[in-house]
Order: sequence, then C-alpha cells, then structure tokens
Amino acid sequence: ETYILRGTMSSWWSRFRRDASKWLPHIALGLILLGSLYQTLCHTEAFADDAAISFSYSRQVAETGELIHTASSERVEGFSNPTWTLLVVLGFLLRMDPYIFARAMGVMCMFGMVFLVLRTAKRLCPRAPAAQYAAPLLAAMAPCVCFWTMAGLETPLIGLLIAAAIDQTIREERDPDTPHRSGIILAILALSRPEGIMYAAPIGLYKLLFLLRKPESERREAFRKHIANLLWLLIPVAVYFLWRRIYFAAWLPNTFYAKLHALRLAPLRPETETRGVRYVKGFFELNNLWPLVYASPAAFIVRKHWPEALLLALMAALHVGFLLQIDGDWMGDFRFFAMAIPIYALLLAMVIQGLGDLPLIISEKLGKPDIGRWSAALATTTLLVVFLFQSLFPTLTEYERAGWVSMKLVLRQGLGLEGIARQSGLHRASIAIPDVGG
Repeated sequence: ETYILRGTMSSWWSRFRRDASKWLPHIALGLILLGSLYQTLCHTEAFADDAAISFSYSRQVAETGELIHTASSERVEGFSNPTWTLLVVLGFLLRMDPYIFARAMGVMCMFGMVFLVLRTAKRLCPRAPAAQYAAPLLAAMAPCVCFWTMAGLETPLIGLLIAAAIDQTIREERDPDTPHRSGIILAILALSRPEGIMYAAPIGLYKLLFLLRKPESERREAFRKHIANLLWLLIPVAVYFLWRRIYFAAWLPNTFYAKLHALRLAPLRPETETRGVRYVKGFFELNNLWPLVYASPAAFIVRKHWPEALLLALMAALHVGFLLQIDGDWMGDFRFFAMAIPIYALLLAMVIQGLGDLPLIISEKLGKPDIGRWSAALATTTLLVVFLFQSLFPTLTEYERAGWVSMKLVLRQGLGLEGIARQSGLHRASIAIPDVGG
C-alpha cells in the first residue's frame, strides 16, 4: 500500500508540475493586470485639462470634417498628438463620452503594453521567471503609469508604442522569418509625440550592429530589408508634414513655437540642480529605483543578449537626456516617465537576470553547474522579492510627494473655479480660455 501511495503521489506531482507550467503564467499575468486595473481605477479624478484640447479638435473632425479647435476657429495645430486626436474621433462617431472613451482606450493600451513587455522579457530572460515578471510588475503598477492611464492624454498609447517598437525590433533581428515592420510603429510613435522620433536612433544603431555581424553573403539582403523598413518610417512622417504645410500653412505645430524656449540648447551647470535634474532624481527617489541605476551594468552580463542591453541603455540615456534638456515637466506624477516605462521595466528584468547569472558563471568555472542553477534561481527570486517590498509596494499610494505641482492639486483648483463660476451664473464657455499652443 505504501508503494502504491508513493507511486500515486509521484504521478500526481508530475502531472501538477506539467500542468502548472501551462496555467501558472496566465494566472500571474491576470493577477498583474487586475492589480494594475485596481490601482488605475483608484484615480478616476486624474483627468488632465490638456486632454480637452484633443477632444475639441476630435469633436470638430467628427461633426464638420475640419481639424480645428472650435467651429469658428482658424486652422491652427494646437495639439502635439495627432494620432491620439484622430483616435478620439472614433469615440465621437460612436457617440460615446470622450472622457469615458479616452480612459477605456488608455486601459486597453496599458494592458497591451504590459503584454508586450512580458513577451519581450521572456525572450531576454529565458532562464529566470522572477526576472520575466519583474518587468510587467513595474510597467503595470508604477504609480505614474496608473495615474496617467486615467488622465485622458496619449501617455498610455506612447507606452504601448515604445513597448511594441522594442518587441518588434528584437524579433526582427533574432527571428529571421519576422517581417521588418518596426518602421511603421516608429512612424506612429513619431506622430503621437514630438520626441517619439528620437527612439529611431538607438533602434537604428541596434540594427546596424546586427548588420555588421552578418556574413558577407547575407549582408546585401539584410541591408535591403533595412532600407525598406526605413521607408516605412520616413514616408508616413513626410506625408503628414506635407499635409500639415498645406492645411495649417506651417511645417511645425503651433505648440512648437509656443514652447520654443524649452528646446533651446543650453549647457547644464554641474553646480546647479535644475528642474530637469530634480525631475529625474525625483522619479528614481520616489519609486526607490536608484538600485536599478547603480546595478544597470549587470544587464550586460545576460548571456547572448548584450546587444539588447545596449539598446535599452541607449534608449534610457536618450530619454533622460531629453528630460534634462527640456528641464523636466511642470506637472507632477512623472508623465514623461510613464510614457517610457517599458524601457526601464525591461532594464530591470535584465539587471535581475544578470545578477542571477553571476553565481551560475562562477559555479560553472568551478565545475559545479548544478549548484549554480539553484543559486541563480534563488538569487533572481530574492531580487524580485526585494524589488516588490522595497520599490513597488511602498510607492503604490505615493502620488503627491513630488516637489512640484501635483496634477491632483491642479484638478482640485479647476473644480473649485468651476463651482465659483456656476454660483456666479457664468457659463463655462464664457470663462474658458482654450489652451491652444500654450
């Protein structure tokens, strides 16, 4: 009877392990998405007034076919997110409340971003499930992501497009059968945020690195694919710029001229802590992510994936450089970091994988690979637990600790002004000044 019981238990345990490998990842992803949705729905008041600019243009497109702010306005491009503005047109055509439509689209974009981050992390960190799931945890539950998903702006769409660009770029170089279409994603990204085009530079360097590593016999065909992919980026952007020149009589949006002062190149003074420096430091301090910065070289330890570590490092450096140049953002809650969160989430996964690979590398040199595998699994799991309890969980409710204007304060002020106007008998339109181009 003991022998039969042992055999039954062994058979049950084998089936459990086999089946668990199939359904546990789905359960983990579902829990992450549910947690993110809960955190996001806790901030239904987090609507940015800037979203109303896009809504006004979208309404006019749906009702009059003209891309103008109001029915009596001149043709002025007072928005910097053409893709999002045109996407919201769909909400008006469906006769949906634009606020509800924008938030629903934001949640869907956020879910798509989390899925792509997880898929990319599984490719980059195949030996460490703990590292794989650290990436979507940060991408889905970072406070700034949850806040700006409900703000009605294009922030979650940018996060989705950056995650899609990274995922597609890596698949193009690692899977020979993958069609080269990352240029389309980069074109949409460039037409969704003015700075979106800058990510084409590190992606281009990443592709050039793989091109130079190919044999001479394969290089010509690969070069042809890269040129075709580049055209997928350049043609849509060029067509939009030409259409803009014809329709708005300007090569650049009005917001560029209104905010030109933020784009002027000026050397940073090391002895002066600018608002941009405080903005970048504030994100890593408030989210307890400074260990990620200090340990970032460990991402290059991940075997056979140092080109991806270089790609992510260059994208992060470019993003931080951009924030320093524009001197941060006057709005709190780290809107610009919420857009680029896939970059930092995937870097986090690679850092955990790289630190976990250290004991594996050492044990293999000592001729004891079994000990190294157990040590690597223990190390990555420990690092994930440390990340959860030291960085993620303590910051889930921290939205107003930043040393600048919190969006919640702005929203409360707006509600107060609206109440005063209503008590004074004023219509909302009689006191609203459209924020067209600043």
